[in-house]
Amino acid sequence: MGAANRHRTRVSLLFGVILGIAAVSVVALDALGGTTYSAVPTPEIAQELQQVATTLGSGNLGPGSTPPTTAQVVLTTRGDALSATSGDTDNLDPSTSVYVVQLEGATFVGCMAKALNPTSIEGQSLVFVFDPASSELTDWSIEQEPIDLSGLGVVSNISINLASVPCSEAG
Repeated sequence: MGAANRHRTRVSLLFGVILGIAAVSVVALDALGGTTYSAVPTPEIAQELQQVATTLGSGNLGPGSTPPTTAQVVLTTRGDALSATSGDTDNLDPSTSVYVVQLEGATFVGCMAKALNPTSIEGQSLVFVFDPASSELTDWSIEQEPIDLSGLGVVSNISINLASVPCSEAG
C-alpha cells in the first residue's frame, strides 16, 4: 500500500469517526429532549416574538414617542440574559436557551409595570426575555440606555408594528 493510499485511508477513517460522533451527539441531544434553536429565529418563533413585542412595546410606549419598527433579537442563555438585563436571578435553569429582544429608538414608560408608580419608570429601550421551549415571556424591563446585545451572541432583527396605548388602557 503506497503512502498516498494510507493517507486517504486515514483521512476517510477520521472523517467516518467525526460523522459518527456527530450523529451520536444529535441522537443523544434528541433523546435527552434538548432542542436547539437558531440564532436567527424561525418564522414561527419570530411571530411569537413580534406578538410579545407588540403587546409590551405598545403598552409602554411613552406619550408622543415615534414607535420603533424593528427590534433586535439574540439567542443566549437565561443566566447571561438576566446578567445583561435586569441583573435578577431566579430559580430557573440558567443554561436554558432564551431569546432576548430589545426595542429602542423611543421613550418607554412603565405603564404595564407592577410598581407603585409605574409611570415613573422611563427609559430609551424595552427589553424582554422569551423562553422558546414554553413560548413564555419570562422577564422584561425598561432600560435607561439600550443594551449592547452583541456580547450575548449573533444579533438579528425582527419587524414590529406598535400602536401607542394610553397608560390608563395598558394595564
